[in-house]
Amino acid sequence: MQIHFINDGKPEKLTVPAGFTLAALVKQMGLNEQTFFSKVNGKLVHPKTELKDGDRVEFVGIIYGG
Repeated sequence: MQIHFINDGKPEKLTVPAGFTLAALVKQMGLNEQTFFSKVNGKLVHPKTELKDGDRVEFVGIIYGG
């Protein structure tokens, strides 16, 4: 199945197996899950969310500091 995601403002496509989770995508991409929120099809979701064919994933960076 194919998913779409935005990485650093750049749209990309990726083919993943059925049952692939958002957490697996984050791990595969080598991202630090403590630095962003994840949205699938415009909604905030839990990392254990299973992705479906055609889903649109967006990583929204957390801005913090002092």
